[in-house]
Amino acid sequence: MTENKNKNFVYEIYVENIPARFIISALSQIKETAASFLLSKNLPHGEISVFGTYRRLVLFVENIPQKTAERSEIFYGPPARLLKDEKGNYTKQASGFASSLGISCDKLKTAVIEKKGEVLCYERKLPPLSASKILSDLCVHIVKNLQFPKNMVWEESRLRFARPIRNFLAIYGSSPVVFRLAQVKAGKTTFGLAALGSKKISVKTADSYFKSLEKAQVIVKGEERKEKILKDLKNAGSAMKLSPDLDEALVEENSYLTEYPSCVPVKYSNEFLSLPQELLSLVMKKQLKFFPCYKNSQPAPFFIGVRDGLSKGNKNVEEGFLSVFEARCRDAIFFYENDIKTSKDVLKEKISKILFQEKLGTMSDKKERTQSLALWIADKIGFDSSILRSAAQCVYLDLASNVVREFPELQGIMSGYYGKEWGLDEKGALALKDFYKPLSAEDSLPSSLEGSILSLASRIDTLAGDFSAGLIPTGSQDPHGLRRAAYGAVRIIAENKLKINLKDAVYFALSLYKNEEIKNNISCWPKLADFFWQRLENYSSKNIPAGALAAVKEIFLREGDLNKALARAEAIKEISQSPEVLILASLYKRVNNILKDKENTGHFNRDLFEKEEERTLADSLEDISAKSEEFAEKGDYKKALQTASSLKSPLENFFAGVMVNCENKQVRDNRTALLFSVKKIFGDLADLSQLTQQ
Repeated sequence: MTENKNKNFVYEIYVENIPARFIISALSQIKETAASFLLSKNLPHGEISVFGTYRRLVLFVENIPQKTAERSEIFYGPPARLLKDEKGNYTKQASGFASSLGISCDKLKTAVIEKKGEVLCYERKLPPLSASKILSDLCVHIVKNLQFPKNMVWEESRLRFARPIRNFLAIYGSSPVVFRLAQVKAGKTTFGLAALGSKKISVKTADSYFKSLEKAQVIVKGEERKEKILKDLKNAGSAMKLSPDLDEALVEENSYLTEYPSCVPVKYSNEFLSLPQELLSLVMKKQLKFFPCYKNSQPAPFFIGVRDGLSKGNKNVEEGFLSVFEARCRDAIFFYENDIKTSKDVLKEKISKILFQEKLGTMSDKKERTQSLALWIADKIGFDSSILRSAAQCVYLDLASNVVREFPELQGIMSGYYGKEWGLDEKGALALKDFYKPLSAEDSLPSSLEGSILSLASRIDTLAGDFSAGLIPTGSQDPHGLRRAAYGAVRIIAENKLKINLKDAVYFALSLYKNEEIKNNISCWPKLADFFWQRLENYSSKNIPAGALAAVKEIFLREGDLNKALARAEAIKEISQSPEVLILASLYKRVNNILKDKENTGHFNRDLFEKEEERTLADSLEDISAKSEEFAEKGDYKKALQTASSLKSPLENFFAGVMVNCENKQVRDNRTALLFSVKKIFGDLADLSQLTQQ
């Protein structure tokens, strides 16, 4: 039987415990580095796979030949006419070219290449390279080029790596790939599960690597570890008749914290259920990496921890998990109870010392602005609420609490619990709890109008201040989360159908700033309006065609009324498929093109009309304009557009029978004024010319 020349390659970097957050990036780098390195060496290969645990980073490459193919390298030099001079001697140019290649001139040949013609050249045969040598170089190259958030130095060569490297395993087929780095020599051995004493394991071939490790209770492949965790969680939950929190991110994190994950259910005292649910969950998930359990959507006094190794001797593990859980929860109870005892006045004083932004003031300043803006919004929409007024006085106070300092993710949420101690009723506390909603595009909105108004006020204050100060997001830089803030503001206004003008709201928000430079910079509106528009486009793109949105963009940028813009776009969407409207859109585009760079000289003069088509269009304008405007004022943009669409026939006839750019200047200007009147009707409704771009 002929031996298959292609073999698989496995490379393992065995380290001291590496943080889970480092692993995903490291594996991605290893895969990319291996692919580019092998390509640069002309070594063919099959699929490249990477795997990682907290103790090892693994590269597996399939179907690598034992050596590279033979190939040639051609070097091109000066023009062929410079090979020899008139006396038949080699020229300086030819001699220099040959010398640079380490050959004699008689080895030079000629070749014809595009644009240069016939030139001197030399073809050098390159011998095949050994796969073992290339893979050896690859192993060293990977280690030296991996980037981590933090590195350590632990040996004389001062190699920098996330954690000290203790072993290299590198096998090509059944042969070791030899190299030495950081005083560690590569070989065919590795180590088993740390929880079982890290016993030494000999691996015969690259293909047997995974099975050899599995026998030693190491599941190298991350997906298999995740599947095991999920399966064990579900089995444990079923046995307890509870529902574990199957948080995907937490499952993945635990998969990188273990090499042979086993789930361990633990019961804890009911006294810890007195903690706010969100706080209890965060203690378990963030600090301890445990999975909370629920019964009928309410916390149950159980959690599931994940240990490394087989489920033997779990009593000791349970006791260890419970001990650390109780310690963390008692800390949380201490923080929470102290926060409840802290008065509003003390918290107000504390947030006056927390800086929001140098030009935008302290969190106390932001609290006062948000409170004023919330009441302004409520007044504009005709909402009178004592609950809102009370809740608005308490925004941001929880930033000075012990719990939020420990768990920033709970800002807003904790105010919902502290609110009752601050004198708020349940609705007021709920408004504070929902204050930061929505946290993402998928998150729910605040559940009450009070909460929506408070959230909207906070977002507009931040956006107005940041844009006025020039703190506008660029690329991935968005320190105050302005994109999320603007998208949330769009959702709150649109889904609550709040009759609020964003331009007016931004101007009022700016007027509340103490910094005169910020307060007076209303010129920031155009950029902020466009920023809002981009979020509105993204929000509406699934339900409203791009052309319909584009048709109302300029009106929104000018007026700042988001709901009116959406209502106009919806109306355009409904009528835009009509053939008559599409014809009108083309006619309106023609109007725009004619009026481009022209100045409106005023109202048209009927005495200057020469054609019947002019008179007919003018008559139609006077009738249609009033009706369309009346419908628009009532918010019935569909009827307003349908009424304005009656101009199609008069406008068609006008263009068919009238030359706008005639020689008589008075007549020409009068016809231009007539077209400006046509443009005004649609200019207050929509730019129909955008429909021709669909």
